[in-house]
Amino acid sequence: MKAHSQKYQAKREDILQAATRIINNSGLKGMLISDVAARLNLAPTSVAYYFKTKEKLAAACYMRAIETYMELISSAAALPTLEKRLSHLVQAFFHTMQRIEEGEAKPIVVFEDLRALGEGDVFKAYVSMFLALRNLLVPDSSPAPDKTRINAQTHWVLMNFLFAQVWLQAYHPSNFGRAAVNFEGVLLNGIGKQRRKWAPHPLPVESLIAPAETQQREIFLRAATRLISLNGYRGASVENIVAELDVTRGAFYHHIDFKDDLIETCYARSCDTIRLAQEAAQQLTADSRARLEAIVANLVQRQFVGENQMLRIVFISVPEAMKRRIELMNRPNETHFLSLLSDGLADGSVRSVDVLIAANMLSCTLNACVELSLGNWLPSPLSDRASEHYLRPLFEGLLHCSSD
Repeated sequence: MKAHSQKYQAKREDILQAATRIINNSGLKGMLISDVAARLNLAPTSVAYYFKTKEKLAAACYMRAIETYMELISSAAALPTLEKRLSHLVQAFFHTMQRIEEGEAKPIVVFEDLRALGEGDVFKAYVSMFLALRNLLVPDSSPAPDKTRINAQTHWVLMNFLFAQVWLQAYHPSNFGRAAVNFEGVLLNGIGKQRRKWAPHPLPVESLIAPAETQQREIFLRAATRLISLNGYRGASVENIVAELDVTRGAFYHHIDFKDDLIETCYARSCDTIRLAQEAAQQLTADSRARLEAIVANLVQRQFVGENQMLRIVFISVPEAMKRRIELMNRPNETHFLSLLSDGLADGSVRSVDVLIAANMLSCTLNACVELSLGNWLPSPLSDRASEHYLRPLFEGLLHCSSD
């Protein structure tokens, strides 16, 4: 009986690992029972013996990833100070990622398509993970923290850990330790050289954005942007878009030739919005840090007030050809952020940081604000200081923003 149980668990584990790799490559909706079975040279019915539906298999993959994060958070929670807790969490996380890359630990899913599972048990577990991390970030020996501040900061920290799963793929596992040190430096101390009053320069970004050719196409663009941000590329199907707007498929195709053209336009407009903010910031008489603050503050604030919202950039479920085009669209923006960080090192407004990791964390901050602005899962609503609470840790670090 014990041998049978071990054999069952081993096969179940093989299925989970195969499904995890497919989700990380093709997204949640791209993971099919038949593909999982093919990877393992099994019949689909054999996989169904362990997981009756694709949804149950996907849920098991996400639950295992959440359990991994919960173990990391729990291991840090007992330490006495915020600095020690965060430092331990960073080191434990990067060590775990290194062990996964070296085949010594089980792979875990990227959370990009989590919302597509709906608000069931997995989503509840994810919120519990968020709350556990939030407790870890509560400042030392201080009154009850402002709910907007601690929620916004927790979201920023969590998203940067989740996004690090992606950008770490560009590093050799032997360099994960160095990456951990530089990642921790930005989390704890930010990218700015000193503390400043939070007063980002306003930018005329909204006035520079070109509207869609017709009002109806604009409506479709906004609906597709929201659905992609919520449920990923595959969640923005024609069926979901027309249901969102309560129109017919015929009405959709009267204004839109192809769904992918619409989605690619959403990506292009988000990239253009960031570029326009960067160009406007270049006209400021200010140092490089102030320009960076102006860019991200104006973009994030626009996201919170709901005007021509940016798109949450998703990659794992996007077709390869579109993915390459999106990467090309976004590359000038990424290069500009790298240049601004380098300029900040030269003019003294940015402290000594790894500019590539700082740029990845800056990009993550912009991307993650889209999910923060959706807000329906947060333990409490955001306030009018949400963008400040969310962004200041990037520039000044959690150690200096934990009790503002």
